[in-house]
Amino acid sequence: MKKIKAKYIIVGKGNLAKHLKHYFSSLDIKFIDWQPEIDENLNDASYKVLLTIPDSEIDGFIKENSQTFCNSTFIYFSGSLNTDKAVRCHPLMTFNERLYSSSFYKSILFCLDEGSSEFDELFPKLPNPSIVIPGSFKPYYLNLCSLVSKFNSVSWEEFYDDVIDGFDFKYDNIESFLNKAISKVQENYQTYMNDFFNGTNNISEKFSNLNLEPVKKIYNSFLKAHNEHLEELFSRKGN
Repeated sequence: MKKIKAKYIIVGKGNLAKHLKHYFSSLDIKFIDWQPEIDENLNDASYKVLLTIPDSEIDGFIKENSQTFCNSTFIYFSGSLNTDKAVRCHPLMTFNERLYSSSFYKSILFCLDEGSSEFDELFPKLPNPSIVIPGSFKPYYLNLCSLVSKFNSVSWEEFYDDVIDGFDFKYDNIESFLNKAISKVQENYQTYMNDFFNGTNNISEKFSNLNLEPVKKIYNSFLKAHNEHLEELFSRKGN
């Protein structure tokens, strides 16, 4: 086997790995698709080892391959895992089976932990924006990302299930509605949220007249949390 000429090794076969490989290829950045049999060609080289495997396997992989990658830097992308054995580089994005355009990949923000390597040092050929999350705010930031992703997923899943199963809608009938709802938030999220909460009484009244118990519980919990958040903000400003 010929000597491998690349600075990156991508470990994993899931969606994130597929997106990274596609993005790197679009920028003509050479990488190695990890296979255990290439071990003998790696010992005397320095690599950025990109770990896109499940969180539960990351520490074990690093321990098992520490000799093979003795001169390399391990990089992982998880928001929930905390490990001092690798550098976290969290992309503020979700990755599904559909690949994105090169221009879209370039817009993705990467968030690094305070005290870690610089983004330009880890990925000198990537034009992406990056920020550093202070250590004291890291759990808050990661929980916010999880909250907005999972909450939206629950509400949209409920909507999709009900209109597709109950009214025989097709996915194509709904996609433009979803895109427009998201674009309204992107255009001006503050105006959108003011409009939303100004209409909460009307929405609550409609819920009370319909058999929408699961959705109503989600909505009321969200509204309660929002009001508590507003009270906290006003309290801070008052001080």
